[in-house]
Amino acid sequence: SGFAAAYVQLAISLANAGLQRARQDSLAETAYRLRARLPERERYDVEGAYYFGRNDRGKAIAAFERAIAIDSSDVDALNSLAILSMRTRNFPRAIQAARRTVAIEPSSGILWANLANVLFDDGKLDEADSVYREMKARKIEYPRDYGESVVLWLRGEHDSVEARARAGLKSQNAGVSRRSLTMLRLLLE
Repeated sequence: SGFAAAYVQLAISLANAGLQRARQDSLAETAYRLRARLPERERYDVEGAYYFGRNDRGKAIAAFERAIAIDSSDVDALNSLAILSMRTRNFPRAIQAARRTVAIEPSSGILWANLANVLFDDGKLDEADSVYREMKARKIEYPRDYGESVVLWLRGEHDSVEARARAGLKSQNAGVSRRSLTMLRLLLE
């Protein structure tokens, strides 16, 4: 049933927004109960999401790998595999999966940001910065300020971080910029 996939997507949306943990769990459990009615690949996606939400990384990775074996263009499974691989510090697999997601869906800002995060976590600052520049060149809509500022900070370009935050005071996200400036002052004291 398509309802199982809808339950998973809603649970993921709530998780990404950091909202309603109990509701996320309830939706994932409902999807998991309905998974037998799904085609095989979708069933593995639901199982992977269910185990991901329960922090059972081994079972989640195995389920997403099975989904990808059936359909190598399954962006949801690839993206989840990239995130799980990053969290288990398997950076080669994380980078490969994240690069595949942007090749399949090159207009998705969240997938590009996840690729940058994987590269960043692997210590590949120049490559992460290159991803942010590529997003900007392609005019991909997704908030990049935080990630770009972290790269600048780690390079020791504190003046550039401050300049970005000051410029952001005139944007719709002025509150974020004010917090960034406060944190920057505290860090530099």
